[in-house]
Amino acid sequence: MSEKKDYYKILGISDEDRKKTGKAFEKVLKKAFRAMAVKYHPDKWVNATEEERADAEAKFKEANEANDVLSDPDKRRAYDMYGTADVRTNRGYGGMSDMDDMMKDFARAHGFDMGYGGNASNMTRKGSDSKVRLRLSVKDIVNNATKTFRYRRYVPCTHCDGSGSTEKNGVTQCNYCGGTGQYVKRTVRGNMFLEQRTTCPNCHGKGTMITNPCQHCGGTGLEESNSEETLTVPAGIADNTVTVIPGGGNFPERNEGIPGDLYIMFVIEDDGEFSSMEGRMYDVLRKVDISVLDFMTGTTFKVKTPYGDEKEITLKPCEKDGKMYRITGKGLKTENGGSGDMYVKAVMAMPEKLTEEEIGKINSLKESDNFKFLSETGD
Repeated sequence: MSEKKDYYKILGISDEDRKKTGKAFEKVLKKAFRAMAVKYHPDKWVNATEEERADAEAKFKEANEANDVLSDPDKRRAYDMYGTADVRTNRGYGGMSDMDDMMKDFARAHGFDMGYGGNASNMTRKGSDSKVRLRLSVKDIVNNATKTFRYRRYVPCTHCDGSGSTEKNGVTQCNYCGGTGQYVKRTVRGNMFLEQRTTCPNCHGKGTMITNPCQHCGGTGLEESNSEETLTVPAGIADNTVTVIPGGGNFPERNEGIPGDLYIMFVIEDDGEFSSMEGRMYDVLRKVDISVLDFMTGTTFKVKTPYGDEKEITLKPCEKDGKMYRITGKGLKTENGGSGDMYVKAVMAMPEKLTEEEIGKINSLKESDNFKFLSETGD
């Protein structure tokens, strides 16, 4: 057996914090994982040695593995008890209680929450999740803007009130499975009695059938609808981060259960002033056009930050196009109270046209020793 990895130690979670549960532990975990992900992200090690890059990549993968286990309550519980998050490794499946656990695990993985008996009457079906990409500007995040957005999801059919039937009492018990939602196949091998359970092919696991399906929804009890959500952009949001609204997803068929969740991915778009720095979670970028002559002679210019204040930047003579300047602490706020940085990129801008007089003045510079070699061509 391979040696157990200490996921808490990998993420730098203290002995005191690992005792926490629920929201308190989620907060600790999120902070710890973000710190590790930022520290060992491959983009930060591009200029390192091959050995250092390999070490950072390994730590990055370990952090992701640890977060995957500890962020799931069931996986975390199994890991704390057995040293592994694989429930199949943790059980011998020797008795009926183990078989029940197998069935429960299978049901949860397919959107059910099963009670002890394991039949359709005590299952809680969960609808599928909805996903939305919400586009934000850097200023939206800085100002904690309130955004209202619309998205499509499946809700109970208005023609049959979500029952899927044209009649009030048109839903009957499935005769094939007796309302259990499961088909049981029993075989005997020698002195062994084997029982295999699968989803009922007649009712597809629902345990009920519809005699006269609703013509509008085809018996599903669902129709597609526009839904609307309003949320205030939370602190600590960065490009491609995700938040969840429980119950904001699709309803299950025939309204037999609870809705799925709504996953919102925040995407920071360039608003003409600010954009997200690629590969840097909380850093922002602003491009400033500077005259080619100012690049040659040097200049001082002011640039506005996302927070409304201005910073003065000095461009030295003969700087290269694309020169980057860093303004500390003027990026996006992090969940732990810190902040990213703002980067200003000086972009060399050419005039659209020149007068004959301007061309003449520039041509006169070509005779200067500092420009002569730039005008020469090879034989």
